[in-house]
Amino acid sequence: MPLIAMNNRTKAVSGAAVFFGLIWYYVFPNMIACGTTETGDPIGFCEDVLHPMLTYFCGVPPLIIACMVYALQQGERRPVELHQLNTEENGQMIVPASFGTQTQQMSAQEWSGRVMTLSAFSLAGGYAFIFIVGLLAIPFLVLCGSMGSNCSDSDFLWAENSIAAGYIVMRLSVAVFVLSAIIKGILDFKNPADVDESAAPVLRVSGANVIVRCAACKKKIKFPSSYVGEVQCPKCDHVFLTGNQ
Repeated sequence: MPLIAMNNRTKAVSGAAVFFGLIWYYVFPNMIACGTTETGDPIGFCEDVLHPMLTYFCGVPPLIIACMVYALQQGERRPVELHQLNTEENGQMIVPASFGTQTQQMSAQEWSGRVMTLSAFSLAGGYAFIFIVGLLAIPFLVLCGSMGSNCSDSDFLWAENSIAAGYIVMRLSVAVFVLSAIIKGILDFKNPADVDESAAPVLRVSGANVIVRCAACKKKIKFPSSYVGEVQCPKCDHVFLTGNQ
């Protein structure tokens, strides 16, 4: 089926981006070789400042972007039921009184998708937290330098501990993301979703218009509730049917 094939291609591309992002995340720090002094000890500035900064600004962002894209495409999806809505003789769509009130227990696939999405946002949050801590530490460094005071390492212990905590959150988030993505991939493979390409999920009825989401590209489409026939998505040209034929 074209829709399933397109979804599989999208999953493969975004999954490959995450895979290469992980490789870059773990390989890039080892590509930075700090020189040594005459005594054989590593240069302090390179080891303590340059290496972490290059890793933070060059090694981590590609992984965060790849994880966020994959989570937004394959992660948590709010359960949407497909409704076959009948129409009256004048073409008006009949919406059941119970429409939108059903509740559904989350499956293992949905739970793994939710955990994957949360871990991706947690990864981005840990990165942003470290960035904010770095910005807050800069005025203290400037103040120490301008006043000529002797600032000890203990004065910046709060920044070091905060940055270390941020890195712990990021590492845990990466581990949870990979684990939940693998679990969801296995569950999706064992329990593929049945896709009806001739229908579209109804999001809501707004006045005389119906708002649906395209089954192929997820774009919201609005058309009159009295319309019966084919609807073509303006973004991906996917065609689905509405009303009774």
